[in-house]
Amino acid sequence: MKKMFLIIAATFFVVFCANAQYFLVDTARLNTAYRELVDNPDSDEKQKAFFYAFPNNWKEFITTYGFCSKDGYDLTMYSAAYEHIAALGSKISLINDTAYCRKLVNIAVGGVYGADAPNYFKTALHRTMREKEGGMLYCISRLRKGHQMQFWQFYWSSNGKSDELEKEFAHLYESNAGKYPDMMKTMEIAFHYFYNGVNIDGGYLKGSGVYYDNNGQYLFPVLETQAEFPGGNKVLKEWIKNNLQYPIECVENKIEGRAFVRFVVKKDGSIDNVKILKSSRNSELDQEALRLMNDEDMPQWIPATQFSEEEGKYIKVDCMSVLPIVFKLNNVPTCTNPEREGKKRR
Repeated sequence: MKKMFLIIAATFFVVFCANAQYFLVDTARLNTAYRELVDNPDSDEKQKAFFYAFPNNWKEFITTYGFCSKDGYDLTMYSAAYEHIAALGSKISLINDTAYCRKLVNIAVGGVYGADAPNYFKTALHRTMREKEGGMLYCISRLRKGHQMQFWQFYWSSNGKSDELEKEFAHLYESNAGKYPDMMKTMEIAFHYFYNGVNIDGGYLKGSGVYYDNNGQYLFPVLETQAEFPGGNKVLKEWIKNNLQYPIECVENKIEGRAFVRFVVKKDGSIDNVKILKSSRNSELDQEALRLMNDEDMPQWIPATQFSEEEGKYIKVDCMSVLPIVFKLNNVPTCTNPEREGKKRR
């Protein structure tokens, strides 16, 4: 009997694990630390709490912020990646430089170039190298040679040429060849093979520089700045609260959910190609999420920017974005407001 119980328990555990979603970091702690940091950006305690809650290596990082198309996969952390990484790069000023640089270097070791979170982190990594070059190079020099190569591989990976990257490489090599001769040789090899040498998603064959996957789906270009709602995320949340029309049928039947919408922010700031990336599992909620993003009152967004080699400057570009639309009954918005009742869903 005891043996049978153990077999049943083991079977249940295997089935449960097969369907559960796990993170290697405490995401509840991480999200709480982020919110508290935003509210108290100058607090030493809040900065440390967020810094130590943030992933410590690439595996933790990509399992936390990476995209997964598997049905039922929660994309909350994927959609929070930009804000979290931006906070790591701009709101952490009271952490010891060596500890800060060591964390970023450890995350980059084994990193794989790609859209979204990897691209955001790579941008933060280059910014930190410019601001804390001595600390970064010291931490990289403490790595084993193979791990140094893994770091530089991720650092220099690109699918196109960039004057900015070429100038940065020349500066690092010329300024540090005397102090770190072996490491600079490793960096040079990585630059030779990975700068303008890899694709950003969509397979490994040589491409034409067009950002499409194997199914013809448009992917992200490498961006300097992401598209942003005017006024930032707090204003965006307030706009959603004031314009969301919670379906009456769902209110009456106490149905809640969260729909992830994917859309393109055009270089003129308009919204286009709105689609449901992850369903709320209720068609009424999904339709309202689509209507909301197509609302005629939607303000023009601040478009993304990318460096143009042809023009020699940063230019506005189209950018794909993802946004969760949350439906909670304890905060039913003005959706049932008669003033908005007449608005037709599109």
